[in-house]
Amino acid sequence: MNDPTVHPASLAIVGMACRFPGADTPEKFWANIEAGVDSVRPFTDEELDRWSGGAERPADPRYVNRHGVVDGVGDFDAGFFGYTSRDATMLNPEQRLFLECSWEALERAGYDPANVPGVVGVYGGAARNGYGNIVREHRFAGADEFAVNLANDPEHLCSRVAYKLGLTGPAVAVMSVCSTSLVAVHEAGLALLAGDCDTALAGGVSIQLPRRGYWFQENGVMSPEGRCRAFDAGAAGIVAGDGAGVVVLRRLADALDDGDPVLAVVRGSAVNNDGRRRPGFTAPSVQGQSEVVRAAHAVAGVSPASIGYVEAHGTGTPVGDPIEISALTDAFGAADLPPGSIPIGSVKTNIGHTDTAAGAASLIKTVMMLRHRRIAPSLGFDAPNPEIDFAATPFAVATQSRPWESPGRPRRAGVSSFGIGGVNAHAVLEEAPERPGRGPVSTRPELFVLSARTPEALTTMAGNLLDHLSRHPGERPDEVARTLQTGRHAFGYRGHLVWPPAPGTQPRFHRSPAPAGDPTVAFLLPGQGSLRPGMTRQLYDEVPGFRAVLDECCELFRPVLGADLRELLYSADPGAAGEALERIEYAQPALFAIDYAIARTWTDQGVVPGAMIGHSLGELVAACLAGVLTLPDAVATIGLRAAVLAGMPPGAMLAVSLPDERVRELVDGETLGLAAINGPQQCVVAGTPERVAELAARLREQGVHSRPVAAGGAYHTPLMDPAVDKFRGHLAAVTLRPPSIPYVSTISGDWITDAQATDPDFWARQLSSPVLFEPALRTLLATTADGVLLETGPGQALSSMATLRPKESRRRALPSLGDVTKAGDEVGALLNTAGQLWQAGVPVDWRRRHPEQPVPRVTLPTYPFQRQTHLVFPPHEPAAAPRRDAAPEPPAAAPGPVRQRILLMFQQILGCDEQLDDPHFFEQGGDSLTAMQLTTLLDEAFGVAPPLETVFDAPTVSELSAIVERLTARPEPA
Repeated sequence: MNDPTVHPASLAIVGMACRFPGADTPEKFWANIEAGVDSVRPFTDEELDRWSGGAERPADPRYVNRHGVVDGVGDFDAGFFGYTSRDATMLNPEQRLFLECSWEALERAGYDPANVPGVVGVYGGAARNGYGNIVREHRFAGADEFAVNLANDPEHLCSRVAYKLGLTGPAVAVMSVCSTSLVAVHEAGLALLAGDCDTALAGGVSIQLPRRGYWFQENGVMSPEGRCRAFDAGAAGIVAGDGAGVVVLRRLADALDDGDPVLAVVRGSAVNNDGRRRPGFTAPSVQGQSEVVRAAHAVAGVSPASIGYVEAHGTGTPVGDPIEISALTDAFGAADLPPGSIPIGSVKTNIGHTDTAAGAASLIKTVMMLRHRRIAPSLGFDAPNPEIDFAATPFAVATQSRPWESPGRPRRAGVSSFGIGGVNAHAVLEEAPERPGRGPVSTRPELFVLSARTPEALTTMAGNLLDHLSRHPGERPDEVARTLQTGRHAFGYRGHLVWPPAPGTQPRFHRSPAPAGDPTVAFLLPGQGSLRPGMTRQLYDEVPGFRAVLDECCELFRPVLGADLRELLYSADPGAAGEALERIEYAQPALFAIDYAIARTWTDQGVVPGAMIGHSLGELVAACLAGVLTLPDAVATIGLRAAVLAGMPPGAMLAVSLPDERVRELVDGETLGLAAINGPQQCVVAGTPERVAELAARLREQGVHSRPVAAGGAYHTPLMDPAVDKFRGHLAAVTLRPPSIPYVSTISGDWITDAQATDPDFWARQLSSPVLFEPALRTLLATTADGVLLETGPGQALSSMATLRPKESRRRALPSLGDVTKAGDEVGALLNTAGQLWQAGVPVDWRRRHPEQPVPRVTLPTYPFQRQTHLVFPPHEPAAAPRRDAAPEPPAAAPGPVRQRILLMFQQILGCDEQLDDPHFFEQGGDSLTAMQLTTLLDEAFGVAPPLETVFDAPTVSELSAIVERLTARPEPA
């Protein structure tokens, strides 16, 4: 995109995720901020007891029990991210939260987190807490210092996300204390602008563990009342808070081109250090802060006068607040702005100081303000700090929620974050550009697909989506569909929903009873008898891919037939069209064109058949799809075939409910013949009208069910022998090629061979040979793996017949369009079938759904993690205190059977089910690292240290026990 209005340094924030006190989504976070909610609270007695080891809490008034608490910090969906229960318990809750937020942020940006296009980088930082020390105290079985460090040190934060999500860009841990997460945003932006990555995750996380209050010290940094009063006369320090925030960044031009949900624009950012220009290492500097703000304005190419709000660092310390206002005043001074014209605030007044996550909290708050075009209140401000003369500055603390007016120019905001040690960061944000209008909302139905790792998660996911749709009735269905189809990872348990539901009905969410597999698809291509006037008209009008292929076929048929098939198929006079389509010279070309167009509609969306069966005319469609015939040759062949058959004497056909052995006894092979075997007791007889009428009367007398088949000839019987020679002559001049897709021939009832496919005589004999559909289907079922049978024509005759053999196959048989005799929604039916295919595990290329117009992504509910508690607490807690998922004790040193002791090691290292008698090390989540830990335990317990390969070669308890017993066996005395 070469839009001159896009500033070259501009970045788009396209996704955000967070965990802050009282909020687990940006929307809830914004609702609390906009409503002026103070989310800082005391720890409960239960929390303090569990984390203090039962020690009494101090009664000293200097002890302050307040903190910005993120609840459920030990809860984690370990299986989702591939962790055993034991490894999840060792993993620092900060690392877990950052991993979850990274996944959610990408999903909220409309991208599958495990398959983001291009190169993705990760920039972020975590605070150090005491959880690693608690893990060490519990001495996890086989976990050495290296394993504990890997699970807890902040240096591994970003590499862990890159590993778990498969991201190949830079994974850089940022460590600048309080400014960490905004510095991470700056560094990620530089990487994007330099081309190091195409998408970047940036943010930070901080969780205080163990849970405890703090001691207030006079002249210290902590608040005596446990509240942050930024810029207020009563400000006396900070209160700490938990938090995690991650944003997804892309180059703005790329985001606009790709239809990303641009939440806000980062016009520019800057980072510097105070150096020695401050009285002490932990003290801030006016000059350093002022310079970083000026630098950010310069990078952004904006004037301070265009900034409508500043989200300040705002810690609420008596010294820091006046320095920050002085620095801002200096940076904005040249703009000559009126006093109080720029509102400022600090999110720390709502949630506390979240340390390494503080910059992300400020950024996300400001993005939400820009999106909602409102100035949010900053809490705890009654009177200004006496060291701040606001009347001499352009700033005023925002104390009430109000609309953010910005007539004639885009809304812009500054965001500051300053770290102990002098690392200063400032970013200039701008509201997202208006998305170009896309015209009226289409009434065409759309397919919403969902998937999850567990049935429970899928049920929750479906409920969350329906709730979202009810609360956001203005969401465009095509945007929701594209986001769900291409922006979510495909898990085993799947469901789909065609939206909108039919008038007067409730949304019906179809879900799979079992995880999706990897099935093959077999196309069932129908022959004559399934076509009606007006059928596929909706597909032609609303599905561009179908229309393009059908147009191609009809244009090729025009000189062959001297008519335009579209005028018959979609005629305004269905009566006349119906009469024309009853004539075989038009019916067969029309059916070929529709069968071929439907099949191509599927293949163009990635549904490629592994096998095919074509019924009568349908076999020529299969041959064309398999490359035996080119499309022009197939059209010429079908045209001649239809003309030859139209010139044959009149005949009749009768469907008979008898097995083919009985039917063969009823025909003479000359004037009455077996025309088709469609099922175990479904056959078709054809012959002269008189002989067919006689047979029908005889069967009626015998109580055998039969019915006439709408056809004007004795097709697929020896009565068609005169047509064979005419057809053979044409085929001899056509180039026939070996098939590129295997299919079962209904001429032979067996897999087509190259020799048959390229033999004109073989194809000519089709006219007089019975259609062996049931034997062909039996061959397919017997010689291919379980899969899906998909009828790629306008009816459901073949898919219905395929269901008559339930004992021989677990295959699902699906029609593309359903029952053609009923009026219905063809596009909805096609989408419903696509949903069923996807549920079964068939890959569908959703990106081809709208090839003519890229559809924007939207922010939708994210994966509902199925969390369980994975925590250890300081030892010596009271026996009555409940402990969920605590770490197991190390292996008992007492002697015992080798097998029993190794089983205990498996349970301790992997956290596997104690009911498993012979668990498999790797099936229970083990990897090379835990295998090393297992060999360490074996050495400690038995005095033998088998090589690591032993665990890979003997991964079960019984196999490994046999090896250990052999290694420890003493030699028999001589």
